[in-house]
Amino acid sequence: MTVLDAATGKVVWTQNLLAKFGGSNITWGLSESPLVLDDRIIVAPGGRNAGIVALRKSDGSLIWQT
Repeated sequence: MTVLDAATGKVVWTQNLLAKFGGSNITWGLSESPLVLDDRIIVAPGGRNAGIVALRKSDGSLIWQT
């Protein structure tokens, strides 16, 4: 996942969510639409203990996972 500044296109932060949360890529690849809600981004990396996670929009730090 990569977050860009909308005005400049510069990278704000980037993370490999599969590696960070232990998810795995299926044969034909993954695609999703992250949910941006207030100060967080909710995504589904699919790891054993991270089916869904909320990341801080400003820096990508973990808020919660389930």
